[in-house]
Amino acid sequence: MTSGSPPPSDPGDEPPHSPPSNDVPFAPAPIDAAKALAGAGFELAGIVVVMTLGGWWLDNHLGTKPWLLLVFAAIGVVGGLYRFILNATPRKPR
Repeated sequence: MTSGSPPPSDPGDEPPHSPPSNDVPFAPAPIDAAKALAGAGFELAGIVVVMTLGGWWLDNHLGTKPWLLLVFAAIGVVGGLYRFILNATPRKPR
């Protein structure tokens, strides 16, 4: 060992890392935002599929083909888009 080099350090001697400071409070990390939007997309698709299948089932049991299927599918699209927009729009914490 030379006189100018510091002694080898033990990994346990390192100070704990502090979390990075955020200039914008409550701003989600990009990966978190992507996960949230992917979840919102699956929610949109799920609502449309469930409502469409519900309309199809009612049509088969009530003999109203294809009207309830169309009505429930439209309600699913509108409701799913509403939920998607709510999830995609940033909200301020209270």
